[in-house]
Amino acid sequence: DRYQRRVHGGKDSLSESDKITLETAKLIREDFLQQNAFSEHDKTCPLYKTVWMLKNIVCFYEMAIKAVQETSADNPITWNRIRNDLSKVFVGLSEMKFQLPDDGEEKLTVYYKKQHEEIVNGFHSLVD
Repeated sequence: DRYQRRVHGGKDSLSESDKITLETAKLIREDFLQQNAFSEHDKTCPLYKTVWMLKNIVCFYEMAIKAVQETSADNPITWNRIRNDLSKVFVGLSEMKFQLPDDGEEKLTVYYKKQHEEIVNGFHSLVD
């Protein structure tokens, strides 16, 4: 938020890569780092859950940056396009934290791997 306020023209004056960085940082701050010790999904976070959540966030970030950098002038890929076309995938990143550790590592790993595949497939569809 502070970075956004320092930019004279607001978020619209940022490069597409900077917009992706800003939104990813917001996702990490609000959905990964914030915890609620009174909730079932947040009171503990096993290492495997932490690793998978970060792995998927980083995967989304890297693929978004790559898509923007390798875009063509006649069909540009922007943050808004990524956000709109891959809205389900992006929302899924926020929803990862709500998986209950009590469900067990095997079940959660299947969920996080599926999420990872959706990220990869979503960006492949977007770029093709």
